[in-house]
Amino acid sequence: MWFFNFFNSPVNFYSFDLIFFILSTFIIFIFGVHFSDKNVITLSENNNMKFSSNLSCRVYPILTPVITSLSILALFLVLFIICKNGIYFSGLFSNSILIDQGVFYAKIVIIGFAICCLFASFNYLSSFKFNSFEYITLLNIALLGILLVASSFDFILVYLAIELQSLSFYILASLKRNSVFSTEAGLKYFILGAVSSGFLLLGISLIYGYTGLTNFEELIQYFLNGDLNNVIILGLLFIIVAFLFKLTAAPFHMWSPDVYEGAPTIISMFFAVVPKFAIVVLLIRILVSVFFDYITIWQPIILLSAFVSILISTFASIKQTKIKRFLAYSSIAHIGFILLGIAVGTAEGIQGAIFYSIAYVVMTIGVWAFVLTFYSYSNNNIIYISDLASFYRINPIIAITFLSIMFSMAGVPPFLGFFSKFFIFFATIEASFYFISIICILMSVIGSYYYIRFVKVIFFENSANWVVLKPIHRSLAFVLGLVLIIIACFIFYPNILYLFSHKLAYLLCI
Repeated sequence: MWFFNFFNSPVNFYSFDLIFFILSTFIIFIFGVHFSDKNVITLSENNNMKFSSNLSCRVYPILTPVITSLSILALFLVLFIICKNGIYFSGLFSNSILIDQGVFYAKIVIIGFAICCLFASFNYLSSFKFNSFEYITLLNIALLGILLVASSFDFILVYLAIELQSLSFYILASLKRNSVFSTEAGLKYFILGAVSSGFLLLGISLIYGYTGLTNFEELIQYFLNGDLNNVIILGLLFIIVAFLFKLTAAPFHMWSPDVYEGAPTIISMFFAVVPKFAIVVLLIRILVSVFFDYITIWQPIILLSAFVSILISTFASIKQTKIKRFLAYSSIAHIGFILLGIAVGTAEGIQGAIFYSIAYVVMTIGVWAFVLTFYSYSNNNIIYISDLASFYRINPIIAITFLSIMFSMAGVPPFLGFFSKFFIFFATIEASFYFISIICILMSVIGSYYYIRFVKVIFFENSANWVVLKPIHRSLAFVLGLVLIIIACFIFYPNILYLFSHKLAYLLCI
């Protein structure tokens, strides 16, 4: 009877998307455990019994793709439930989980990005015979944490949600147990992630110790009195440091190139795509909505981090020879531009940051999908940028698609990336940050070099190696085509994304 009484409440009914996702993740995990047999007793050479710990031991070859397909189906059903329920302005668990129009749009975007990442993973699974069903369960748990991050309206839930996603990411980064690089990536991520979690918890503790509050709405009412206290300022500083680490912003960026390089490519793609948007949404809600009265405190910190991120990543990317490390530093530069929009603190700056976040994720999905096409090579040795020589002659359609994405990331008009940077620079100039705007524009021009370098290698350099190709998985081709369509559609219909980012910025700031 309690089950039906639970859903008689409209607020609980509108949280059914998270409940359904938790249940589907549990069912998928039970399904994987039932159809896998990892701890198989085998006989050694001296006839002694031992347990095999091989990752692919006695796991059905189709188990992982089937579980991935089930997870995609579950995400589509969650998306349907969110759209079916509509928008309900309320909160759950003492107003800790917010249900409003901003969260509604954020959930749709996050789940859409997650579906694209899972679609792109089939090619990697088939090429490497990646028979480990646990990875999809961990991804679902991390995605649950990310959805809770976007819905959080209380600092306690913020900490729990971030820890939920981080603990899954620590394991996913070191999923290749026979790889030294993957183990190193997981260890670095765990140690530095624990430090950032400590900063976050310390900041929350300081704010709670002085105000006795953790809920965002109650803190907003408290700060209306204009009480600028050093304890709150110190707590806010620790919280900002923790968020800058999660966003891989300088000077807390040193872990990201090693983690991106060492983790499996599908996991690195998930790191670079899904959590970033949720963290940006939450950071905007905290800084602009809760701590707006402290803008004179946090604005210089965010500006400095944005400026340093753009400066360091621009010159560090030029020296990179490995593809995945280059993409890590490129991500740091884009995060710098997003932080630049947040630091302005105006409606135009917040809108530019959200617009840039969505555009960045779309372009990043395309770039990592292109990286995953490399595993259709028979030798699977595409590690360095120079290994892409004469790729245009091998597959001109994918090469032209990648060319469009690279031009967009470099900010070449009339592609999506150009308008993203244009809105950021427009907001910073309007806020009278002329010096930072000029320097960042120069860094953007310099940064175009390392994107155009890809074009030079792919189209104009010759390869001395023979390459044998297999057909690319259809799901990966679908993701690449979808990204190209989005970039192309924006050229002719730019108002859709512009109005969406404007509406989401308005909802996050009220």
